[in-house]
Amino acid sequence: MAKSTFANPNHMAIVVRDIDKSIDYYQSLGMGPFKTPPPVNIKKRTESGKVDTSGAYKIKEAVGDMGPIRLQLIQPVEGKSIYREFLDSKGEGVHHYAFIVDDIEKEECEFTGKGVEILSSVRLEGGGGHIIINTAVMGGILIELMQPPAGWLKKSADTVRE
Repeated sequence: MAKSTFANPNHMAIVVRDIDKSIDYYQSLGMGPFKTPPPVNIKKRTESGKVDTSGAYKIKEAVGDMGPIRLQLIQPVEGKSIYREFLDSKGEGVHHYAFIVDDIEKEECEFTGKGVEILSSVRLEGGGGHIIINTAVMGGILIELMQPPAGWLKKSADTVRE
């Protein structure tokens, strides 16, 4: 039997209006500490099926421990993005669940072959990337599949708050 695409959960992402207040809140519940993920260099980004050459949107993000998976907080800062669209239309809340995969190109081909809409597709310099697939049509939650670049998970992140 082949390994499931969803065998390696990584994080749950919540879109928030104020990342600092959100970090304080979730840390008060015992989650964290929260860290800023290491920077990545985007080679190509596609949003809603269109190649984004502007790179014009900015987000703040922090990732904290939450048991066996992580909690990612995302605050849209400027520009149009799927995170801004979510916040404007639905308010704060769970945006997606993320899973680590071995081959992001293969996964994207398989899901588009099944007729699943790809809301966001990113490829990174040095390999890897992610896609956000539109599984919100059933249940309202998106799924992110991510192939980190080599060594990314081993890089230390800057602590946002202890």
